[in-house]
Amino acid sequence: MLLRQGGAAATQTVLTDETGGFHFAGLPAGKFLVRVTARGFAAFEDELTLASGESGKVEWVLRLASVAEQVVVTAARITGEEEAARLLPGTVNVLDRQTLESSRVFTFTEALRKVPGLFVRDEEGFGLRPNIGIRGLNPTRSSKVLLLEDGIPLAYAPYGDNASYYHPPIDRFEEVEVLKGSGQILYGPSTVGGVINYITPSPPGKSSGSVRLLGGNREYFNGRVSYGGTWGNTGLLLDYLRKQDVAVAVHPQDMDADQVLLHIQRVLQRDYERHRFWLAIDTVGLLLSWPLTVIPGPNVLLFYFLFRVGGHWMSMRGANRGRHQVVWNSQPNEALDGLRAAVRLNGRDRQQQVQEVASALHLRSLPVFFNRVARAK
Repeated sequence: MLLRQGGAAATQTVLTDETGGFHFAGLPAGKFLVRVTARGFAAFEDELTLASGESGKVEWVLRLASVAEQVVVTAARITGEEEAARLLPGTVNVLDRQTLESSRVFTFTEALRKVPGLFVRDEEGFGLRPNIGIRGLNPTRSSKVLLLEDGIPLAYAPYGDNASYYHPPIDRFEEVEVLKGSGQILYGPSTVGGVINYITPSPPGKSSGSVRLLGGNREYFNGRVSYGGTWGNTGLLLDYLRKQDVAVAVHPQDMDADQVLLHIQRVLQRDYERHRFWLAIDTVGLLLSWPLTVIPGPNVLLFYFLFRVGGHWMSMRGANRGRHQVVWNSQPNEALDGLRAAVRLNGRDRQQQVQEVASALHLRSLPVFFNRVARAK
């Protein structure tokens, strides 16, 4: 507490006891200005008038101080504004719209390879199955990385099995945030490696649309139609994206095109029938587990069969499209002839032969796959 008389420069200061009590003694008559301060409370000022020889008792009540720190609430972004991003523990990398457009990235793998510390393993060429590793962690199915879209997990069961079997096309997003370090623990489970957040564009203020068409060799086509607008407090953005290309079947030279296409049709037919069989089985399980929803708590069996039904239906649909809609081209390759020769070899000679073929085809995982198939047969 600070006490000052009129315009005098001299002041008196006292500290309150544990009960908040205080005492000033030997004060002359006159007007005094009292200022009370305490940690966590707003400063308080009052005037006090004393007559000659007067003594009295006063009581003041302090108010809690307001929160001085600014709180920013963001719905889609995890980094927020630039100043807020500097306060996050760890490393933050942002690929903005200008970077994505100027670099003309084809898939999300090409985009994420621009971020230091990320290893992205391509699988099928179109970036549909993410294999992302951060700082040396196993990239298989991105199980050690939390993938978000506008702050919402992409995986079906991030708290159980965080494996990702599908990745949205990079064309849908206008920004990518990558967070590595201890700060990612705030955003969900499975964040051992880090967090990757894909941000979709906001609906435009006025009704507008756009059309984007790209083409290339091997009948490559990439088309996107977008339309959106804001009506009152509701914003809407619709996107239709289609990518297509010619599928190329690389085969040994001793096989002709008809043999290759017949083999592809047989494999796809076998996959179609297998997924159709399991789709029927899992549909029955889904229907039988439906009555369990009346039991309090999550219906784990229902969710399990629901995900299996969705997965088998999508796989069956993909196999059917591969049989009837995909245009297949055959391409003989001399390096594949060496694989057949490697089957008759043993030990180190076989390993060396397969490694040479893998290097020629740029297939790092070919030796592991070859040895697994050879053991199975």
